[in-house]
Amino acid sequence: MNSLQSISPATLQPLRSSVVEPALADLSPVQQRAFDRIVRYASATPLLALTGGPGSGRSLILRALAERFDGRVVRLEDILSWSQLRDAESTDEAIQRGIEFLLREYDFVLIDNFQAVFHPHGRGTRPAPMFKDLVTKHLYTVANRLGKRLLVCERPVDQHGETAERLSNRAQIATVKLEDFEPEDYAAICANILGAERLAKVDFKAVHRYVAGLTGHQLRMLCGMVPVESELSADDFIEAMETYMP
Repeated sequence: MNSLQSISPATLQPLRSSVVEPALADLSPVQQRAFDRIVRYASATPLLALTGGPGSGRSLILRALAERFDGRVVRLEDILSWSQLRDAESTDEAIQRGIEFLLREYDFVLIDNFQAVFHPHGRGTRPAPMFKDLVTKHLYTVANRLGKRLLVCERPVDQHGETAERLSNRAQIATVKLEDFEPEDYAAICANILGAERLAKVDFKAVHRYVAGLTGHQLRMLCGMVPVESELSADDFIEAMETYMP
């Protein structure tokens, strides 16, 4: 039987939800919608993908999912640690076995920066989409057999120009794409840093119109550039961008 064509929701183990959800308060509306979609998809398929550009909040969402479901986030330092256990020719095998081990230990395994998994030391400069597909499909098979969930998180386009959408389509992954931030996301991210009271009079639609497409990292930097006052306005943010982000 081809496991890639036989998703079996009945074999999925129920996800244990934590009562305390501290990370969810930090999610912006766009991030919260992506989180909710992943939770819905996880009830039907063992393999998921989250795509988004730098600073879009991918890692934040992974931490929120791990806290919610007592999962395990695989970070680049894990990959580097596994890769040092074997010689260079078998690094990919060591990484694969490390992920398989976590799938046996946790109900939900979430891999951050998936595009870096196969070249943790910068090995190789040529695209290898077929190899990436094979490993992804193998991990899917393992997750499906164990009744566990596996989520891979990466940029829409990796270092070799391969799109996550193409990979997910070939491997039959349920993919969630993080959209660009809207004014309400600007407001939520800045409120997490500066406090909602100081931002009560800020028109974030005006801030968004002035510069759309700011990332979470850029917004955090911007919050450090506005005047240290009890109340702020949209003009304060726009003036800071004019001064420090020409």
